[in-house]
Amino acid sequence: MPDHLKANLLDLLTLLFPDTIKDIDTAILGINHVYETLHWDWYNRYSTGGEGAPTGIHPDLLTKDSAKKSSGSQFFPRQSQEARDHPEHIQKLWELFKEVFQWQQSVIEKLLPEKCEILRQWVDQLPTNFSSFYPFGGIVLNFNVTTQCHQDWKDQDL
Repeated sequence: MPDHLKANLLDLLTLLFPDTIKDIDTAILGINHVYETLHWDWYNRYSTGGEGAPTGIHPDLLTKDSAKKSSGSQFFPRQSQEARDHPEHIQKLWELFKEVFQWQQSVIEKLLPEKCEILRQWVDQLPTNFSSFYPFGGIVLNFNVTTQCHQDWKDQDL
C-alpha cells in the first residue's frame, strides 16, 4: 500500500469509531479476549430457493406441507443487520477510505482477474446494483483483534 494511503488509517478509524479503537494487551486478555466485529454485507445464503418448484405459479402462492408460509422478503438478497441499523457508518467509511478501497480494488483486479469477474457477476445483481467495496459485496471490520489471517468456510474462494 502506498505510504500516503496508510499514513492516517488508524487516525481515520479512531475518528469514525472513537469508543471502539483502543490499546489492548492481548497477553493479559489471553484466550478469552472478545473483539467487536461489524458486518456491512449483503446476504443471500439463506434465501428461499426455487429448486423443484412448479412453473406457472407465483412464489407467494406456493406452500410446503411442512411450512406455514414462505416469507417474500427471503426471495431477495438482504443487507446485514449492522448495515440496516447504521447506514451512515457505511457512507462515512466510504468517504474516509475511498482512496484505500479504490487502491485495493485495482490491486485485486490486477492479481486475481478471474476471481473478480466471478464476484462482479454476483455484486452486479444486488438490488442497488452498487457496492462501495466493489468487487466485494460488503466489508467486515474486526476491531482490536488478535488472529492469524484466515478464510472462513462460507467465504468465496478468493
